[in-house]
Amino acid sequence: MRIKRASLLFIFIIATAFSLSYLYSKTTSVPLEAPESAQPSDDKRPSSLKIISDNVHQQYIEKIGAEFERQYGIKVEVFAAPTNELYDEIVKRVDTEVSDIDLVQVESEWTPEFATSGFLEPLNKFVTAELKGNTIPLAYEQRVLNNELYTLPELYAFPMSIEARFLFYNQDLLRKVGSYAPPSTWKELTDAVAFMKDKNLIEHGVIWGWDDTRGLMDDYTLLLNAMGGQYKDVNGKWIFNQGGGLKALEFMVNSIYVDQLSDPISVRVNEAKAAEEFAKGRVPFLIAGSYAAHKLKNYSNIKVALIPGFDMSLKSSSVAGGSALGLVRNSPNKNWGWKFVEMMSAKRNEIIVTEYTGGLPVWNDMIDLATLKQAYPSIDIMKQQFEYAINQPRTASYHALERDLQASLLFALTQKNTPQDALDQAVRSVEKKLIN
Repeated sequence: MRIKRASLLFIFIIATAFSLSYLYSKTTSVPLEAPESAQPSDDKRPSSLKIISDNVHQQYIEKIGAEFERQYGIKVEVFAAPTNELYDEIVKRVDTEVSDIDLVQVESEWTPEFATSGFLEPLNKFVTAELKGNTIPLAYEQRVLNNELYTLPELYAFPMSIEARFLFYNQDLLRKVGSYAPPSTWKELTDAVAFMKDKNLIEHGVIWGWDDTRGLMDDYTLLLNAMGGQYKDVNGKWIFNQGGGLKALEFMVNSIYVDQLSDPISVRVNEAKAAEEFAKGRVPFLIAGSYAAHKLKNYSNIKVALIPGFDMSLKSSSVAGGSALGLVRNSPNKNWGWKFVEMMSAKRNEIIVTEYTGGLPVWNDMIDLATLKQAYPSIDIMKQQFEYAINQPRTASYHALERDLQASLLFALTQKNTPQDALDQAVRSVEKKLIN
């Protein structure tokens, strides 16, 4: 099944944020008169709320937690895990009959799995029309699922940020070869790299963070899309081992071992480390996500551009994602957990998620905030990238798909298998596990 683009909706929403938020709240399925969240009674007030997040969002959540404790007298404890270990930590702490965790960070692609596993409390009964109407639909709809137990589609986690992949470029290096604009196609990019090599300015052109499960999946997916590939056909059969899916992996492998376009270190570093290496100025281009934008925001010579396409039929290609907070279904403190979500909204202009993670805010009234543009001069380009962003395949077994495909991709990227054999093995593994 062709992955739907998220962005046409996004750009239109940016232009008409306030008017569309009203219309959107009138035309979507969450009840318009969801009850206002009443303050829970004091006799049920917990001594603390416990939240699991990754270490990227830890400081942001802790800042909100400090305000929450100040207002309600309830301490917020954040248990932070490395990004690649977050999924396992959540499953370990929540997949039990009795859990002491109240909220968990939910990545967009995990929503179906966590919902069908019974980890998350449905949120329609908590969300007011006002809150929903002020949320960018792209971010909101990533968390909405159809559920046979409900008449209406159900929200399972409330978004904290929306994210994508971007092209970062070293402006100083480009100017040394007479280029004053970022490349708009991969041919322009490779030509610029060739010029820099001729002048002995660089050894490689692009650095990626492929030693990171999410980063590798995102980069493979955006390349698959750029080359016209699909994860599934119209009948739901997995076909990423052919067509554009195969071309994408062949491009990745050849970029290291044939063209010397990609820095070989890419298979040994995650996104954070790749951003650090890129900042040293020895590589002109970096493909990375929102967190890299946060790490690199103080480098005046580093700019953000659209990830180029391979031909004029598709100007750019990226992957949309983001993080959300979900209420743990067996938590006894769900009402207080929702009060924490409401505080994210109440404090959105004081505690801005972009300042901590690089991700864009999920609020219609913040996306053009002057202070945000001042801190992130490339914010308009970052917004535009969503016009060309697609979602990861939606499946209730995404983590298994991600794990198996990452292993196959790394086998090809380290030349332990051919791209074709690696993807054939991944498809067999996915089909065997009945991932739908």
